Amino acid sequence: MNLCGRLALALPLAAGAVAAQAADGIQPLDSLQRAAEAYVRAHVAPAGGRVVVRAAALDARLRLAACAAPLQAELPGDRIAGTRASVAVRCPGPRAWRLFVPVEVHVYREVLVGARALARGETVAAADVRAEQRDVAQLGYGYLTDPAALAGRQLLRPLRAGAVLSPAALAAPTLVRRGDQVTLLAGAGALAVRSSGTALENGGEGAQVRVRNAGSGRIVQGVVQAAGTVAALP
Repeated sequence: MNLCGRLALALPLAAGAVAAQAADGIQPLDSLQRAAEAYVRAHVAPAGGRVVVRAAALDARLRLAACAAPLQAELPGDRIAGTRASVAVRCPGPRAWRLFVPVEVHVYREVLVGARALARGETVAAADVRAEQRDVAQLGYGYLTDPAALAGRQLLRPLRAGAVLSPAALAAPTLVRRGDQVTLLAGAGALAVRSSGTALENGGEGAQVRVRNAGSGRIVQGVVQAAGTVAALP
């Protein structure tokens, strides 16, 4: 018998087995798989992504009493570890039971990858990346979707063509550049004293940079707060 013939024979046999299970007062196992998959689809919010959920095959020797009420499902702790989850499917009522169904979850989104090989220290532009669909559930180091987020940022490590660009691979945007005229803040809140200064090095938000005070000529150390603004350290 060829493959098509075997499949044609197997399908009615499988359907007959499910019907026999229900008739014998046994809960069909595929109903548990469907309940687990439906729960995950309804509760995973991929923000524009495509969700693929696959429940694992259950042990065919399981014999659970047929549930007179609709099956209920929950994800204990609302937790998905990477691409795997364990969904608790239960039958409420006098003949109650509960079974954990392993489920694989994949969320596909368009993410930015290198359009060409890029070296450490290169400034990344929109032309240096392209969008490709990837399973973001497996991207533990994060990912980027908007080329505008690059904003002339530099790479902290080399990037291969086709490799996913993670936020950690990019230096913080440079808000103050060497030679820039900046506002130097001394103190805090409403009592902060403002003066002018010249940045002596580049820095992103939170970076420490040296600034020459325009009035006194003194060089002070400060922390970049925003573009053109540095808070002097005490």
